[in-house]
Amino acid sequence: MTDSERFVRAAAIVPLSVPVFCLVACASFALRARIKLGYWATYNNPDPKTLDWPIHHSLIFVIALAIYPALITSAAFSLVIIRKRQFTLGSFTLVSAIGSHFLLKTISETPLGDEFVAWIID
Repeated sequence: MTDSERFVRAAAIVPLSVPVFCLVACASFALRARIKLGYWATYNNPDPKTLDWPIHHSLIFVIALAIYPALITSAAFSLVIIRKRQFTLGSFTLVSAIGSHFLLKTISETPLGDEFVAWIID
């Protein structure tokens, strides 16, 4: 396997971890708030910026902004892999990228996901 083939594989697989990191960061922020406050936070109760976790709060925004570029990158390199006739790996990464998109969309449309997004962006 050449260096360019290794790079294409890594460029297709590594960005798939970004949505996972985002979900973990969001869940850990909500859990930290729950532990500190003693109740589950709701919209404007309290303002997430008043919890004094600016690094964690900023990290969620940075990761959230990186999700769709990462998924697009993964899908594009998956197509390159498929074009090089490695159908199994290419199909797997392409389906994973598309599946991640629909999973995040579904989560954000649930009442819990919608309430968390409204609370964190507030």
